Amino acid sequence: MTEIPYGYSGYDFSTGAIYFYRTNAAGYEPLFERRIGIQVYNTVNGERKASKIVYWPEEENDPEDAEFYVVGAFNNWEVASAPKFEADEDGNLSATIDADGEAEALEFKIATPDDQAEEAAQGMKWFGGVDEYGNFFCLVSDELLGAPIDVVSPGANFRLAEAGNYTIQLIAVNNTSGGAPKKIAATDNLQIIVNKNDVTAVADLNMDRAASVHYVNLAGQVSATPFNGVNIEVITMKDGSKRAVKVVK
Repeated sequence: MTEIPYGYSGYDFSTGAIYFYRTNAAGYEPLFERRIGIQVYNTVNGERKASKIVYWPEEENDPEDAEFYVVGAFNNWEVASAPKFEADEDGNLSATIDADGEAEALEFKIATPDDQAEEAAQGMKWFGGVDEYGNFFCLVSDELLGAPIDVVSPGANFRLAEAGNYTIQLIAVNNTSGGAPKKIAATDNLQIIVNKNDVTAVADLNMDRAASVHYVNLAGQVSATPFNGVNIEVITMKDGSKRAVKVVK
């Protein structure tokens, strides 16, 4: 069967929803690009899946997946030496950084190549966060570790609450198939999840001191039990502090 009508249902397969996307909404680049996309959701053996978004009219030389980097004070804000977000087999993106020092030394942003960028921007478009208090940085405190954080442009620097080794996951909110969008169309389309890695502390941890444990996969989904594949195990202690470590199921 090569063509599946909308609403088809039979045996262990059914189609449930069709979504349309337009590319001339506010925040898109270019602003008045006239294209429309269609995406079909279906259920196979109880698992909900999404097709790729197909656009009309089709662009010539459709852009490849965008490259994203974590750039900050830990590498003197140099893109050339910045950790790049790498994709797993499902297209989910993550990067690991070592941040040391105090205050401004713990700040970073997300960057992606931009042909229209000024020379001072190192040929990149820069994304940061929004702090509810209007400060010049978005503090990634214990409350934000392991939780989705909106990524916007322009935005303030992200500032880690303390030094350490961190894994950062990049999520395309409107791309349910995982990974990053093929081009950045809207600044509210991206989120990050930041987790601090503390392998030794977790390995030696007395779990009697733990208040709760949850798992975050590279698509940003949260569960009380591990997902298949790579997880970030986040342990919240009774004193409110958090520990995180990569685990593979």
